[in-house]
Amino acid sequence: MFALCSGTPLPIGGPSSATTIILAALIARVAGMAPAGSTPVNLTLTAVAAASAAVVGMGLLQIVMALLRLGRFSAYVPQTVLSGFMDGVALLVLVAQVPVLLAIDPTAWQADPWGAMRGGHPAAMLLGLGTAAGVWLLAWRAPRLPAVLIGMLAGMAIYHLLRQNWPGLDLGATLGPVTVTMPGGALPPPLARPALGSLLLPHATAIVLTSLLLALMGSLEAMLSLRAIDRSLALHSDGDRVLLANGLANLVGGVFGALPLTVLRTGALAVHGAGGHGRAAACAAAATSALLLAGADDAISLLPRVVVAGVMLTIGVALADRWSRGMLRRLHRDRSVAKMGNSLFVVGLVCALTVTVGVGAGVGAGLLLATAMFMRSQHGTVIRARYDAASRPSRRVWPAPEEQVLRDLRSRIVTFELHGALFFGNAPRIVEEARRLPLDCRFLVLDLRRVNSIDETGATMLSDLGPILERRQVQLLLAAAVPTQTHGRWLSRFGAEGNERHPDADRAIEAAERQLLAEKGVLSAGSAHPAFDTLLRGVEGDDANAVNALMTTRTLVDGEHLFRQGDPSDGLYVVTSGSISVVSASGDHRYASFSPGIMLGELAMLDGGQRSADARADGPTEVRRLTHTALDELTRQRPTVAATIYRNIASHLSHRLRVAGSAWAEAAN
Repeated sequence: MFALCSGTPLPIGGPSSATTIILAALIARVAGMAPAGSTPVNLTLTAVAAASAAVVGMGLLQIVMALLRLGRFSAYVPQTVLSGFMDGVALLVLVAQVPVLLAIDPTAWQADPWGAMRGGHPAAMLLGLGTAAGVWLLAWRAPRLPAVLIGMLAGMAIYHLLRQNWPGLDLGATLGPVTVTMPGGALPPPLARPALGSLLLPHATAIVLTSLLLALMGSLEAMLSLRAIDRSLALHSDGDRVLLANGLANLVGGVFGALPLTVLRTGALAVHGAGGHGRAAACAAAATSALLLAGADDAISLLPRVVVAGVMLTIGVALADRWSRGMLRRLHRDRSVAKMGNSLFVVGLVCALTVTVGVGAGVGAGLLLATAMFMRSQHGTVIRARYDAASRPSRRVWPAPEEQVLRDLRSRIVTFELHGALFFGNAPRIVEEARRLPLDCRFLVLDLRRVNSIDETGATMLSDLGPILERRQVQLLLAAAVPTQTHGRWLSRFGAEGNERHPDADRAIEAAERQLLAEKGVLSAGSAHPAFDTLLRGVEGDDANAVNALMTTRTLVDGEHLFRQGDPSDGLYVVTSGSISVVSASGDHRYASFSPGIMLGELAMLDGGQRSADARADGPTEVRRLTHTALDELTRQRPTVAATIYRNIASHLSHRLRVAGSAWAEAAN
């Protein structure tokens, strides 16, 4: 059923050691709780029925998990955990072959493995290793031939030839007769007797818990094996469909007393190595196994255990993860890569726990460790850049008196540019860095523009950081976090309120600069000095009046455009009250803002080109305009004054270019 319904390119399923051990624990518990005087048949029937009920429950739970589309979550298992699981399974397969290859008695091996190895038989080991070498060589030189089958038949022939000619040579036992019996004679399906309900009721809790554990462990093992098969054979499988087929197979198989089924990576690679592909190969493998058990037990009994162990060696080596082997080679070449060593540590831990404790413990510990390492890495990278306003001031162009004061104060404005996800794993890092701010810091700007998500912990941290900083007399400003922006909506959704918010870091820094000026009592009242600060610096008396007479006045309301991108140049402007901002055509980006006394538009006037951006009023604003014609007339009437104005224009452009260059250099660093 699994092969027919799963839809995976190589649907090989069967019992696994982990699920079989879980089921065996249930059977042991049921047998231990049997009432005194129970007959062997009733005891066997109750134990088998309990196991069958647990497998049926496992199948039902897996079907529910598949319908909830939980199979796809295997794709989110870290590569280090998957590699450790694959290497652990490979190591289990290889270690299991050691006593067989040495022809050691299983009882002696379990009692004292190291002591039993000293009594091993080299001839058996040579035959097993020779079988493995023959399979590898044949697969390499003739990949189209069934290397496993040929190697197994050749090994069996050599075994019996050696036994016949050298009877004293200990090569280990053969598989022996294969029998399938059930105590008490032939019984119907374990769940087919209505009277079993009363027998199973005392064990209901244990059966339900076993079903849950089987479903979790079996599904985890199935999805990891499926992903490992896909990776090894470059396939692509639908995890949810495979999980649904796994559940259906366990549901039906459990009714007839079958062991819990899961995806078998070992079987899939064996079938693939023998040249099998697709659903037909899986069905053929299942049918062949059934036929061999039903009618070829005599032939199977002649198969040497050591030859089977040699074949299993090739499968175990094939199971080992190629990614971890490649990482080991790279680490050997470059031992300075610490992150590579951390990854291999996770692989090794998962592998060791998978071998010694079990798949669940190995994968669980690996997931926890990989998550912790990821959180640690994110903890240190949430702050993309850190700078103060002295190196990257706002784009507000202040009058000379204010600018002079701000030069000594801007270092008190610090900006943290954040990026990536702001979540529980890295939010504490921001608090740690905020506690290390300089003692004279007055403002901390958190730029959220590059943050792609904020969880509840990140939002709470931003909400709590404001009061923490206030105790140090530091004010927190959030950039790119106004209610109309995505980050602002995230913060509001999680109840993070109370901090001052701005549309971007530039305006947040400007707000901090404005507060610093206000505290110093030098913030402009909003009107320009008659000398217009930048334009008429060094021009006084009648000369200033003459220039003023040549200029015209224009008043703008909030949001009104002074000019638009592409407009022809009609002169330069000086802001006399209010504020003008130069912005992109969409209005999303601010290039500069001009306070009273500052000129703008001089570049287009000098080169005669078109306006390069939009300029609009930030509230009620008044400007004075000096046209080309007026400047030409001033050049004829007062050439010395005109030369001073040209020098002031050049000086103003030079200052703005230096500021822009510093910002570019800071951004590049």
